[in-house]
Amino acid sequence: MGKIVRYKMEMEVLTPVHIAGADYKSKLNKTEYIFNPNTNDLTIIDNNKFVNFLVEKKIIDKYLDEIRKNNKLNLFYFLKNSDLYKNKDRNKILYEDLRGFTKKSYKNLDIELKIKENERKENLNNITLLNKNVKDEVYIPGSSIKGALVNLLLVSYIINNRDEFVNEIKQIENEVENFDKKNSKFFQGKVKNVINKIQEKILYENFSNKKIKKFGISISDSYENKKDIDVNFYQDIDEKIKDKKESYLPVVREYIEPKNIFEFDITLDFELLSRTRLKINDFDDLINALEEATDYLIENTLELPDELYCQNLILGANTGFHQKTIVHALFKDKSERTQVVKILLHKGGTNAIRLHLNDKDSPRVINRIRKNGKLELAGLVEIRKISEKEVGK
Repeated sequence: MGKIVRYKMEMEVLTPVHIAGADYKSKLNKTEYIFNPNTNDLTIIDNNKFVNFLVEKKIIDKYLDEIRKNNKLNLFYFLKNSDLYKNKDRNKILYEDLRGFTKKSYKNLDIELKIKENERKENLNNITLLNKNVKDEVYIPGSSIKGALVNLLLVSYIINNRDEFVNEIKQIENEVENFDKKNSKFFQGKVKNVINKIQEKILYENFSNKKIKKFGISISDSYENKKDIDVNFYQDIDEKIKDKKESYLPVVREYIEPKNIFEFDITLDFELLSRTRLKINDFDDLINALEEATDYLIENTLELPDELYCQNLILGANTGFHQKTIVHALFKDKSERTQVVKILLHKGGTNAIRLHLNDKDSPRVINRIRKNGKLELAGLVEIRKISEKEVGK
């Protein structure tokens, strides 16, 4: 057997990062938070205490009636219409009442809910929270780190070896040529199958048992945080590629702010890695491949090569990251990959697909958010080695 080395790693967040959990706790609906559109204050409520509050104020029946009528009940306006305010201040809920059921609160968030004239400003939908552990602390799951890392290793390999995937590229081209807007899910399924075959070829082709999905890279969750993690809330941006405009969607996510640092482990089994096509013989090979792929995606997709200089991993991009990055790597010609990715973006709705097929530029593979009135890349981090220890042969 070859050597197995565990590397203690450090991850520094360079631009806001959002990684949500898969469970129900990660998404808040309108009955689980209060957003004041006049002050941009957000209050996440304790549901049990809030029910007690409603009982105490003798409006629990009114609340239940509203829920039955409207499953998208807006708590801010419900409390406002229930006259739970100070005498002359119509914008603020009674602070003593609010504290009674507040789980967390955030003041003056950088959120701009642009709407059409005469519509309400506070048309905010679900809020998605970060992953939290049992202690309610923000952490980075090892599965998220590994998924992003492996994706970039595949991109790095593909851009250097496109000639090995001529058949797969032709398959996708044929699907694009015969694309039927009425059956877009079939197209996406076909492309997904091609991408899965490419991944299998790179990672598992030389393994006798291809059902065992182990190829030599293991990654731990981030450790217990040494200090509180700074977070903020930002909106999703819908960039209108054709006319170079953008709109702010009524979707808000919790993000880890830049300069926060996490620690985690990467374990490399070099004997297993030698059976893949990745050509990772030491730790430097791993980092060099990540940097190459990250630089490639930023330069060829965003055309912002000098915006950052030390990122080597992209996390939690919320953009259909895996399929889109592989397509970007396969198709060197921008017009070809643009056509494929545009169709991949939409799982239905012929109007939406038709609009994007008229765009001139390729949809982005890296998410951007609105921060301080400007668009900023999201999800860029740098990982660095702290120490290493050989753990087996």
